Amino acid sequence: MCLNCGCGDYDDRRGEDANITMADVEQAAEANGMSVLDTVQEMIGSLQVQLKELQKKK
Repeated sequence: MCLNCGCGDYDDRRGEDANITMADVEQAAEANGMSVLDTVQEMIGSLQVQLKELQKKK
């Protein structure tokens, strides 16, 4: 359905505009003059930081 639900279908919002797809990542990469690979790597790093912060709040 999307990158955020875990189903593995990364290109289909399934009718929910808030779901994140690879098209969103590609748009973000292009908007920032970055490759999709670099964008994904930056997102992974940022999400790892956020994950640690969220785990602290548990």
